[in-house]
Amino acid sequence: MQRRATVVGLAAATTAQVWPLLALLASFTAGGTWWWASSGDPALARIAGMLLLWGVAGLTASFVLHEAAHLLGLRRIPTVASVRLERTVWRLSLIPAGTLTSRQLVAVALAGPGSCVAVGLLLALAVPGLWLHPWYLAHAVFVLPCFGDGRAILRAATAGRSRHAP
Repeated sequence: MQRRATVVGLAAATTAQVWPLLALLASFTAGGTWWWASSGDPALARIAGMLLLWGVAGLTASFVLHEAAHLLGLRRIPTVASVRLERTVWRLSLIPAGTLTSRQLVAVALAGPGSCVAVGLLLALAVPGLWLHPWYLAHAVFVLPCFGDGRAILRAATAGRSRHAP
């Protein structure tokens, strides 16, 4: 599916990618809450609630932030006329229409992982007990060449100062 990329559209598409997991975690939370209400033991509800929190505020929100940072970076480039969101079974992709310099390509590629790492560091300092920060800090691996952001950085580094049509 392809459509014009918006931040709201990214959030919806990201949630659509992981909705089975979120539904499973929500059902665990409902079951844990039922157990708490019927037995007085809150342990299962607490565990399931933490898993749901990690699924929503960790996994899903970190990927929304990652892709939104790419989108906002692309929107600041005058030679990018539009950005299209493409969703497949396994991934989301932002596809810009226009050209980028090598420097712009690196900046956009670093925007996603960089924003997540920054938020991860803030979360580690502000609320370390929630253990949300590892979900955000893990986005640092996306600068490796085996991932799309890393490949974009490598392509820009090897191309020099020419303009790229991504």
